[in-house]
Amino acid sequence: DDGGLSAATIGQDAVEVRRRPLAHNSSIRSLSFAGTHLATIGWDRRLRVWSLDWSQPAASIDHCLLEQVVSPTEPNSLSVFPAEDRSFHCVVAGRGVEVWKCRVEPEGAV
Repeated sequence: DDGGLSAATIGQDAVEVRRRPLAHNSSIRSLSFAGTHLATIGWDRRLRVWSLDWSQPAASIDHCLLEQVVSPTEPNSLSVFPAEDRSFHCVVAGRGVEVWKCRVEPEGAV
């Protein structure tokens, strides 16, 4: 496993695939969607949030919006759920459990 990440949209006439090799330094263990974002956790213990805004041609899966090293070793599970203030909670479980509140601002926001 190269730690790569791929996402595809399947349309009536075409399939569009976006690939990001080396999205993590080791195997991706779990992923979860949060609206137009994708959260991933790997054996490298990095929680990463990626932009998946397919409506804009400039948006790309290689745009990592947030990266955080987590405490649980051997992370195996990731769940994401929205909060009321346009942020979301990421729950990472492995040898231990950790909850992160993540807020990703749109590009250009101050």
